[in-house]
Amino acid sequence: MSLTSLPLEVIGHIFDYLELSDLVDCSLTCRPLYWFFNFHHYGLIRPIWHNVPCHVPNNGVSDFKLCYRNAVMIDATLYIVVLSPNNPTCWQLRTNEKNPEWLRIPIKVSDQYRPVRYPATSSISNQIYIHGGIDLITGQPTNAMYELNVNNMRLHTLTQSNALPCPRSMHTLNAIDRNHLMIYGGQCFSNDKPYDCKDYATYDVTNKSWTIYNSVPNVPYARSLHLSVFVRNTLYVYGGQQTTYAGLPEIHNDDSIWAYNTQDCRWSKYLSPNIEQSTSYRLPSEWISTTGRRQSPGRRVGAAMVCFGNKVVIFGGSTTANWERDQPEKPWEYMKIFSVYKRTWDHIRIQGLPNMQCVAFASGRREFFVIGENLNTGETMMGRILG
Repeated sequence: MSLTSLPLEVIGHIFDYLELSDLVDCSLTCRPLYWFFNFHHYGLIRPIWHNVPCHVPNNGVSDFKLCYRNAVMIDATLYIVVLSPNNPTCWQLRTNEKNPEWLRIPIKVSDQYRPVRYPATSSISNQIYIHGGIDLITGQPTNAMYELNVNNMRLHTLTQSNALPCPRSMHTLNAIDRNHLMIYGGQCFSNDKPYDCKDYATYDVTNKSWTIYNSVPNVPYARSLHLSVFVRNTLYVYGGQQTTYAGLPEIHNDDSIWAYNTQDCRWSKYLSPNIEQSTSYRLPSEWISTTGRRQSPGRRVGAAMVCFGNKVVIFGGSTTANWERDQPEKPWEYMKIFSVYKRTWDHIRIQGLPNMQCVAFASGRREFFVIGENLNTGETMMGRILG
C-alpha cells in the first residue's frame, strides 16, 4: 500500500511526527504528496495574488484611506463604518461575488452621536461594535461605545456601567465569545500629550458592563496600531507602533507574539527567535522560545494577521528598515507562518503580492480577502490570495 492511498487524515497524522527535512524529502517523491505537504505545513499549496478592482466612488476615497483597518467581515460581506460628523455611513462589499462593488448605505442614528476617527471595531452575530477613537469635535480620545445592526443599519449608543477604560484610539477590539468583547492597548492622552497604554478590559454586551484588569503580571508592552486576532480561547497580539519621548510614532521594537488565554486568564509570550539567540539570561517561564529566525516577521506596523487553522499568519505592513540584506527579492511577498503547536516560524511566497499595508480575512478554506493601501502609489487596493 502506498502512502498516497491512505486517507488524508491519516497522512496528516503521519506528517505530524516527521521532522521538516523528512517532510521535504517525502514531498519531492510525487506531486500529490508535494501538494499535501504544502497544505499541511503552510495551510496553502501555491498562494497567488489576484487583484480585485476597487471601484470606490469619489466621495469615499478619503473614507477608505482612514478607515479600512476597521473593516469587519460578516458572512462573506465586508463592512467599513465611517462615523463622520454629518453623514455617518457604512460601506458594504459582498466579497463572494466575482466583481464586487462597494455600496454606500446611510446609517440611522438613534441616540446622541459623536463622530470619531481611529476607533476599534469587532462583531458578534449581525452586530458591529465600535469603541473609542478620536472625537472629531473635541479632538480628544473618547471611550464611547456604539452598536450597529447590519440588518437595519441603525446605530445605538451603548450604556457602560462599572469603571470605564481610559479613553483611547488606535487600539484593538475582539469578540472573545458571544457575549464579551475585549480591548487591548491603544493611544491615550495626558496633558494633551499622547502615550501608549498596555491595559486591557472586557465588555459584557448583555449586562453593558466593563471589567478592567489591573496589576496583572507579564502583560504585553504598551503599543498602538497593533494587530490582534482571537481563535480557540486565545487572543494573539503582535506589532504596532510606540510613541517616543518626543511624542513621535515609530515601529514598535517588540517583534514577539503575545497570547492571552481567556480560560486561565494568563498571558504568554512567544519569543522572536532573534531574542532567544541573542541572550544568555534565564527567561521567565511565561516566555516561550520559537525557532525559524529567517522566517519570523520582525518588527512591523500596518500588517495583516489572520488565524488559519492552528497557525497564525502575518504579511504586509511597513518594515522597510527591517528587511534583512540576504532576503530574496520582493521580501514583502512572503507570508510569515507561526505554528502555535510546534512553536516554529516558516514562510511561503505569495506570488504577485503588492507592497502594501493591509488587513485580511479568511474567506474560504484556502483563500484570504485583502484590502489596504499600496505603499508605493498610495492607492487603495483589494485582492484575493488563493492557495
